[in-house]
Amino acid sequence: MTLVPQQPGNIPAGWYPNPQRPGQQQYWDGTAWTSAVAPLAPTGPMPMLPAPPQYGAPASPAAYAPMPYAHQPYPAPVPYARPLKESGTGYLLAILLGGFGAHQFYLGNVGAGIGFIALWWGGWALSVFGIGFVAILAAFVWWIIDLCTMQSQVDTANRRLIAYPY
Repeated sequence: MTLVPQQPGNIPAGWYPNPQRPGQQQYWDGTAWTSAVAPLAPTGPMPMLPAPPQYGAPASPAAYAPMPYAHQPYPAPVPYARPLKESGTGYLLAILLGGFGAHQFYLGNVGAGIGFIALWWGGWALSVFGIGFVAILAAFVWWIIDLCTMQSQVDTANRRLIAYPY
C-alpha cells in the first residue's frame, strides 16, 4: 500500500514510501516533499539480536555457540588405530623365525612368545645332558599346532585390536 498525499494541508509530516523509487522512503514536511530519503523500514517484528558472548563456563551446552571468527590453532586430533594383523605375515614369521617365537610376538601373545623361546632354546641348552630333546619335541609340536591354527590366532588378535584399538 503506497500513500500518496493528495491534499498537502491534511497530511501530517513524516516518512512515507516514495512512489517514484520502490524500497525507499521520502520525508514529507507537511507541505512538500523534501530531498531527505531513507531505505524502506521493515514492516515485520524486529528480529531478536543474539545475546552478547559470556565469558567463563556456559550455563548449558545449548547456550554455547562458537564465534564464527574463532581461530582453531590445531586441527582436531585424529584417533590412531593400529593396523590389523595378516595371516600371511604370521605364517612367514612362524616359518622363518619360529624358534624365536616371532609369530607369537607379532600376534600380541607376549607370554606365549616367551614360553616358546624358553621351551625351544632351553631344550637345546639341556640337550647336552640328554634331557632337552623332550622340550625340543614339545616346542616342535607347539610350532606345528601354531601353523595349523594361524588363521584363528590372527582372527583373535584382530578382534582384540578392534575391541581395544589404542
